[in-house]
Amino acid sequence: MKKKIVLVASVIVKYDAISNIVRNLHTYFKSFENFEVTLITGWCDYSDMRAVILGDAAAMLRHPAFLQADVIIYNFGIYHPLFDACLVGNGHAIQICYFQNITPAEFLPPQHLPVIKKSFTQVHNFRHADRLWAASEYNASTLVELGMDEARIDLMPNAVDDPPLGDLAGKINRPLHLVFVGRAVTSKGLLDAIEAFSQVHRRFPAAILTVASNASQSDPAYLARCRAMISERGLERAVVFELSPDNPRLHALYERAHILLLPTYHEGFCVPVVEALRAGAIPVGYAAGNMPYVVDGLGRLVPPGDTAALSAALLEIAEDLDGLAAGGAIRLDRMQVGLAEFDRFTKQHVAHFMTSRLKKMVVSNVRRLLSERAGAEPIGELVPIEPQAAPPAPAGPDGSGSQLQPLRPEVEVVPDDLMRERSRPSLNRLPDISDWEPGNTLTDIMRSMHQPICIHRKAWEYAICIQGLRQLGVVHENAVALSVGAGSEPPLYYFTNHIKKMVATDLYDNAYHEGTPAMLADPDSFAPFPYRKDRLEVLRMGGDKLDFPDRTFDFIFTLSSIEHFGSREIQRRSVDEMARVLKPGGVACIITEMILSDGSDKEYFRLEEIRDIFLSHPKLQLVGGELDLSISQSHVDYPVDLTGTKFLNKSAHIVLRRDGMRWTSLSMFLQRRADRR
Repeated sequence: MKKKIVLVASVIVKYDAISNIVRNLHTYFKSFENFEVTLITGWCDYSDMRAVILGDAAAMLRHPAFLQADVIIYNFGIYHPLFDACLVGNGHAIQICYFQNITPAEFLPPQHLPVIKKSFTQVHNFRHADRLWAASEYNASTLVELGMDEARIDLMPNAVDDPPLGDLAGKINRPLHLVFVGRAVTSKGLLDAIEAFSQVHRRFPAAILTVASNASQSDPAYLARCRAMISERGLERAVVFELSPDNPRLHALYERAHILLLPTYHEGFCVPVVEALRAGAIPVGYAAGNMPYVVDGLGRLVPPGDTAALSAALLEIAEDLDGLAAGGAIRLDRMQVGLAEFDRFTKQHVAHFMTSRLKKMVVSNVRRLLSERAGAEPIGELVPIEPQAAPPAPAGPDGSGSQLQPLRPEVEVVPDDLMRERSRPSLNRLPDISDWEPGNTLTDIMRSMHQPICIHRKAWEYAICIQGLRQLGVVHENAVALSVGAGSEPPLYYFTNHIKKMVATDLYDNAYHEGTPAMLADPDSFAPFPYRKDRLEVLRMGGDKLDFPDRTFDFIFTLSSIEHFGSREIQRRSVDEMARVLKPGGVACIITEMILSDGSDKEYFRLEEIRDIFLSHPKLQLVGGELDLSISQSHVDYPVDLTGTKFLNKSAHIVLRRDGMRWTSLSMFLQRRADRR
């Protein structure tokens, strides 16, 4: 039986951020046969959504769609009578408030004060909701400040798939172009933007600022003040207004923009920042609301209201852009970066907001809530409407008939012949049989460590770790290194012959595993080849409590160990600890086990968890290439089956399966960012 979803919104209008979010939710649920979705709102500009138009909560409480709903999602950003229905619900539905924050009254014209007061009063209705979705870290903190239970809050970022991905590198040697995207109201800081731009225009007279603004939602009096300032500063030809541009036109503005100038005073999320970063533009503005989170150091933010600091930061970025053609760097809040680094970092960051990721988060969250509701009918497997559901996966190689779970869409399965011809320069990748090609660097390293004559991913882990750390320049005679969850692995002994000191840490409490206590007393007995004994120190220590001073080690490695450290919280603390004891510029090689299929596991990581725990760490950045999730077709078709015996020692030990779930190793090289001053 289909689950009935009701979306509640104040209004759905064009060129409005919350309206776009509701449209996304509507699309998410309509794409599965398992859901029936209805939109209830006070107004809707879009005929394709077939909205139910109602004026107040009393009317909604009597409407059949509301009464029959299994899940009700209130999309809250400002007061509307419909949101009072949350106080009583329909008696059985799961109620969710998707909180987009409320613009404070001080940033709005006086006539808006009554509705803002009512908004802050009405938000307390959602104490009665089962869950609270916060569109950002800042919104989550606002809910807590308003007295909401933190345990009921889920982070649910907004999806941003536009404009098409672009690069800053493609805009160099063009006249400086800045864009402001937002309503002409006090909270968006357009006056401050014009003031800062006027200072930059003196140094770069060919620079253009385009103001892309929704005319219908702007404050006419404020807009008049902005136009007056433009005239006073003689900027009539340098500041261009694009009122209510459609999506193609807005995409074109981002495509040519070098800088997003947005000194907003309050943001619950800020979609324009993600849009600008997707297009290869540098955000410059105020560190207000969610801006520090969404910019993530990939721009320049200054204290709100400090127009002098804003002008100075904007001028520095403009000068940096002017010098990039000669090989200069951009002074971002995160660090100084070159063109290639900026474009790489931005692509990694904006991937967190892709619709494919957010759709899965939203639907999975609702599905989990439904399954947890006592007495609720199970929702069953989700069935997509478009494209058609894929045919059943083949049975495993053991002939048991157990079906393999579908692979994640991010995993690129390549025909074997094409995969073996493919160049794979990235250090951050999945293993593949071509890595065992005779005479290449990896096989030479495997041979030097006396690895068995077979294709086994553990040998690959040792070799890619050594190759990557050498390639990144952190292996040298004076280096000091740390291995976390070290066991008695061969790289420990390899590095003693190439660096000043190698420290191995593990709990060493399992006599039947690599972390055997015997390693503490007799590391010589595990050495696969002669090594410099005075350079190896073995310590009993957990990964989440590293007893070393900050900035001690030149490099760190942990090889398929961190997934076994315990809870996700312990794993997060372990990454924090590794980042703490790593020197700025040092590199951590983290190899872990990634789930390739739709399954989940308490130890192995889904791709979302890898991005969240490792790739989004504030002190670490991916180096050595983009994440390469390509793999040969035969590996995923014929995994080593840990639940059977038929091909246990005959398949290449690269992809493994247990029941229907498939996984393999993923290497990541993460560099400690330079400390901020």
